[in-house]
Amino acid sequence: MQIKLLDHQWKFITSTARVAMLRSGRGAGKTFVLAAFLLGECGRNPGGLSLLGAQNPMQLQTVSLKALCEMFSSCKIPWVYGSEPPWYPSRFQSHVNVFSAPNGWQCLCRSMHEAGSDRSIRGIEVQSIAIDEARDMSEDAFDVASACLRGFGPDFNYRLRMVSTPNGRDWCWRRFEGDRRIPDSEIVTCKSSDNRHLPREYVSGLRAQYSAELAAQELDGAIVDLNTGRVFRFDHAKHLVACPPDGRIPLIFSLDFNVAPLCGIVVQWDRTTRTMRVVDELSIRNNGQTRDICRQFLQRYPNWAGGYQWIGDEAGSARSTRTTQSDIDIMQESFRGQPARNIGGRKPAVVDSVNACNGLLDPAEGPPRLFVDPRCKGLARDLEELTWRDDSVEGRKIDKRNSELSHFGDSLRYVTHAVAPVRTGRVFSSMDL
Repeated sequence: MQIKLLDHQWKFITSTARVAMLRSGRGAGKTFVLAAFLLGECGRNPGGLSLLGAQNPMQLQTVSLKALCEMFSSCKIPWVYGSEPPWYPSRFQSHVNVFSAPNGWQCLCRSMHEAGSDRSIRGIEVQSIAIDEARDMSEDAFDVASACLRGFGPDFNYRLRMVSTPNGRDWCWRRFEGDRRIPDSEIVTCKSSDNRHLPREYVSGLRAQYSAELAAQELDGAIVDLNTGRVFRFDHAKHLVACPPDGRIPLIFSLDFNVAPLCGIVVQWDRTTRTMRVVDELSIRNNGQTRDICRQFLQRYPNWAGGYQWIGDEAGSARSTRTTQSDIDIMQESFRGQPARNIGGRKPAVVDSVNACNGLLDPAEGPPRLFVDPRCKGLARDLEELTWRDDSVEGRKIDKRNSELSHFGDSLRYVTHAVAPVRTGRVFSSMDL
């Protein structure tokens, strides 16, 4: 059976370099071509041994391994996974996470986040390695994996192939283009739109959600530094607009459970136009209590025809604000008897919630869809002044060293992620290519 490859996939899979990376936008067929590479390794090295790696067990099982199984099945090549192969005596006693083909070729499947901690791959010897979404693993894990290319003679043509969406000037960039470039390496780049098999609305739909910078990274495969400068893509001229509340639409009260100041914003989300309007903000400067600010909100907007929704920092379910009840319990009690519901969930990752806000403030395609009423002076200040910390070793982190900043901005992050999260999941099977 012939496998049809796109131009960038063909360039990647036929690279003669010892180490090669395909850096592309989402949906460009990265996992598919990684499975095609392993199929080629099976044919090239009967009786050989390869390694398939992904960041965590979920990604490994549901994405990377799934694509490998589909690849072999589509080519009508028998395979077994997790059990002893029926065709020959196996080199392994346990076959947990082992993929076996009839010609003796086998592939170890491992979670790369474990590589440096429990030695899940230390000490093994393989002829080829395939790593999916390399940006999610650590540089240390990559080095551990690279050391596994040995044991089959000095003249053997060892190969390491990895695919990834870019993540700024991270370790992948340093090792392929920066000051620590790997000898005998090649990088192939492409855009999501280079995959002509994608559904027509896939790229345009994501561009409408993503900010221009995020679209450049996630769809165009470009190196974009998202970790410096201002956090929010806020522009007074574009986004500061009178937002009188619409009585037909629910009022969403989003609260950041900070004691001093205790801050919240009042938001309306139009599902039809997918537009967010921040109509008001509330705060208590000193010794703020959740019950008091909820009372202020309901006094300011009593008997709202459109009903109420509310959301708070997930930390509010664990700690209290000068009461034996949790903050979430207090909000629940404050809205008792009202047509209200909690739209909160797990606390979002900072990067995800900021991307959701910026996707509405400054979408890569289309006009802005997040507006702030001029009365919301505290929120406007946060949106204009918050920056990323340039000394963080934990990844992207908002600079909160000024205690006066971030509380309104956090409230906006929580509600935006709840109603308009950035979609990053796959929308098609690897076999659609």
